Amino acid sequence: RWSYSIYLWHWPIIVALRLTTWSVEFPRLTTLAAIAASILVGGLSYRYVERIASARRDASPWRIARRPVLLMVGAAAATVAVAASDGLAWRARVSDAFYRSYEASIRPLVIPEQCSNFKKSAAQFKVCAIERPGSSRRVLVIGDSHAEHLWPWFAKNSQVSTDFFPASECPPVPRFERLQPGYHCQDYAALAWQKATSAAYDTVIVSARWATVGLLGPPYCHQAAAGACVTVTGPQKQALVLAELRSAIDSSLRAGKTVVVLDSAPESRFRVPPRLAREAFWYGDARLTIDMRSLRAQTAWVDDLFRDLQSQAGFHLVSVRDRLCKDSACRVYDSTLQRPVYIDDSHFDPVWIAENAGFFAPFVQAK
Repeated sequence: RWSYSIYLWHWPIIVALRLTTWSVEFPRLTTLAAIAASILVGGLSYRYVERIASARRDASPWRIARRPVLLMVGAAAATVAVAASDGLAWRARVSDAFYRSYEASIRPLVIPEQCSNFKKSAAQFKVCAIERPGSSRRVLVIGDSHAEHLWPWFAKNSQVSTDFFPASECPPVPRFERLQPGYHCQDYAALAWQKATSAAYDTVIVSARWATVGLLGPPYCHQAAAGACVTVTGPQKQALVLAELRSAIDSSLRAGKTVVVLDSAPESRFRVPPRLAREAFWYGDARLTIDMRSLRAQTAWVDDLFRDLQSQAGFHLVSVRDRLCKDSACRVYDSTLQRPVYIDDSHFDPVWIAENAGFFAPFVQAK
């Protein structure tokens, strides 16, 4: 008898409760409160609305409808009041505090801003060093912004001096130029691989979002051995990217270098920390994951190259996938550290990567 009224009332009650701080501070208690309130209000609605309306079928439409109309207007007014008072207060107090505290926790750990080579010309490129006094070895890290986000682990754990030479939004693929104003990706890639073969380093570590240049993304042209830089797309572009990347890695291996590649990590379609904050508000826990199929679609074309190179002496492929992925999904929240894995949709949270990139340890031991 009450079920229809319970059905009608349960959603406005849930919405009203989710607009309060209770849903953040006491998620399970809020769920129980929503169930109890839905049954209670549904019973009252049956008693004072449905039953009376049914008993007055011969009365005027207004006399039949006025009680439910007044109740609905009252419920709407109460919901608006809750949103205006507690809901907006939550957004101003809790949401802003979350972002301030999260940003403050990562800012001291990320690569220094002055180390950025983003949209710099060749004359402006710079190397940022993590010095280890007395170290007889130097390691080079190259790549795009995904290489930049390895800085916290090396700053905390490397036993040898480490030079970072990244360029955000420029995966280090030789002879490929990004056709957008301000980018000098071809110059960067040429200099990065030149450094990789120099006598200053015995190990080069490479990390990049290869999909930027290999999949649908910004326009690129390929500079042949002689002639103009020709715009390339589709399978032809992928084949050229793989050929140039293989050639660069082979050159470093022939020079006697150890080449370590971090394979592509899962990527979310959302900025992870804000999404997790919203899920904590709505559900009381983190539910966002990344479908393994999207990871395969993003990386399969370049994974084959790296797997093939593993047969060559000196080449090493390392991965975070075994730490993040299981069965058909990859996680984006670390319940042990109680932190998101990413600071946006694909770049590692510095606290998380500082604790989880131990696969680099064998390559940065003092000799």
